[in-house]
Amino acid sequence: MDCSQCGGKRLNNIALSYKILGMDIAEMTKLNSEKLLSILPQLESTIVAKVGDTGATLLCKPLRHKIQMLIHLGIGYLSLNRETYSLSTGEQQKLRLLGIAGIDLTGITYILDEPFAGLDSTETQRIKDLLGELTTKGNTVVLIDHSPAGLVSSNRIVEFGPDAGEKGGEIIFDGRPEELANNRKTPTGLIFSEDVRSSEKSKPHSTNGDIVIHDINNNVLTIPTGCFTAITGPTGSGKSNLLLKVIGESVTQQRPINCKSISLPFAIKIVNVKEVTGSGTPYSTVGTQLGISNFIRKQLALTTEANKHKITPGFFSPQSSGGRCEACAGTGVHRIALDLMPDYQEQCESCNGTGFTEQALQFRWQELNISQWQQLSIEEINTRLNHESAINTLLKTAIQMGIGYLKLGQSFGTLSSGEQQRLHLVSSMLEAKGKVLFLFDEPTLGLHAKNIAALRQVFEILLMAGHTIVAADQNPFLINTADNLIILHRAIQSNKSLSFSCSPFLFKTLNR
Repeated sequence: MDCSQCGGKRLNNIALSYKILGMDIAEMTKLNSEKLLSILPQLESTIVAKVGDTGATLLCKPLRHKIQMLIHLGIGYLSLNRETYSLSTGEQQKLRLLGIAGIDLTGITYILDEPFAGLDSTETQRIKDLLGELTTKGNTVVLIDHSPAGLVSSNRIVEFGPDAGEKGGEIIFDGRPEELANNRKTPTGLIFSEDVRSSEKSKPHSTNGDIVIHDINNNVLTIPTGCFTAITGPTGSGKSNLLLKVIGESVTQQRPINCKSISLPFAIKIVNVKEVTGSGTPYSTVGTQLGISNFIRKQLALTTEANKHKITPGFFSPQSSGGRCEACAGTGVHRIALDLMPDYQEQCESCNGTGFTEQALQFRWQELNISQWQQLSIEEINTRLNHESAINTLLKTAIQMGIGYLKLGQSFGTLSSGEQQRLHLVSSMLEAKGKVLFLFDEPTLGLHAKNIAALRQVFEILLMAGHTIVAADQNPFLINTADNLIILHRAIQSNKSLSFSCSPFLFKTLNR
């Protein structure tokens, strides 16, 4: 509900009394870049009349350049007052790039982390043009990127490997893109291989019913269950809205949400893999997310020595008093907040960074105390516990997902978005009971093609178990393996209900 005093404009009457071309600042910021560009000549004339030609040039030249860049990048439809939290990943990326492109400096080194993330193939050329503009000015651009678009647009490629975690950190290739294209010995070199691309196709999966959704204009969208459906389209087309606010919310509540109607073949449980929790607390770790930490604590409490002292599993938890170090509250570090800089942390002197007391560290299972277990990777734990069927499937699935290098006690907040999403997927898979609809919002974000191949294998496990997968993504290495493909154009919102385009060209079954 809009504020009764300002009508949602957020400013008082004094601020709103000043107008340009008959519009106050709130009305002006409601315009998008395309509309603003059309009235810019009129605005320039008004400024010339007030401050002269020189002042108008100083004010309007950079404004015109930024507006034209917004339009060139394909986001000229965004209103100036659009909240940034409501933007898609691709829209946010473009705005960040625009911020640095608008600075007329030379001799600067720009380090960009995955600038092509969230963009489809039709949009990548615009980013290449922008990066080219930066280098033409005499700047240096360093990309951290996995995408083919980022690789082929570079002058030099440095590949690190040969694997992730402690098995990485070595330079395994350093050369030009055309040299990498002929190098099949590195993971990134295989991206350029046509053999790898063609091997991605898999047999189609049979459906056991359809989720049928009618939008507010009575267009029909069909999601076959037991299959993998990919939603793709350019930035701002509404992929995430369709995935989460229409399909997700409607199936969760078993009634139409943001659409006109929905019919379900049977009761379906939703698992939204983007809903990753726990990153805000230092006690959330890889082990707690997977439930392995609880298993280790129980085994320590079952040892003869622990039974003698009546020790419970909670004694080995950093979240409860007993065995944890109270000086650092079980975190192993002391954090010091600094103004205008990231927080500084130093190792706790009382426990030497273990987070536990000397008494807690005396209890051992398989010759390891709780701190030593926390330092093991998933792969190392799997080797030690290959006889424990209770967690064997969990560990092997995590390794198959390419995160076997993560350590049990590693803080969840230090993981990349790709690691968090895969970790959450592993735990969700084991909890899946009955028919489950897995929703993925940009699951390939931050993933190398090698990791995407592992993700596809897990998708296949879910599909073979009869579950349904719907993913909103742009990456061809993933969407080319879908049973069904939904291609969206820019979404239309009306009366707070999402209207999506749907036609034989926008919804089709891929022939496999």
